[in-house]
Amino acid sequence: MDRGAALEFCDLHDKGALKEKFPMVKAEEAEAAMMVVTADDRVFRGFYAFRRLVLVTPWLWLLVPLFYLPGSSYLGTRLYSWVARNRGALGCRAPSKDRCR
Repeated sequence: MDRGAALEFCDLHDKGALKEKFPMVKAEEAEAAMMVVTADDRVFRGFYAFRRLVLVTPWLWLLVPLFYLPGSSYLGTRLYSWVARNRGALGCRAPSKDRCR
């Protein structure tokens, strides 16, 4: 969905690359929730990280209003936590990479 190559991904299991590229991200935190680091080094976690991706990914722009409706943070954080706790059972397994790209 990132046709403009606005995103850069980093395998959290590659501790050296993670520490080099994103020193503000702790591997333990990245294990627990998705992390987004902006160009100005702001860090977003979990639901807020996903909400940030919706803002910068053209194919997801249609979802922006949904993520900013009153109550969306309350419901979104709970839904994200449930998905994160159950991601293995839901088939969410990302292949391991050796570096950031």
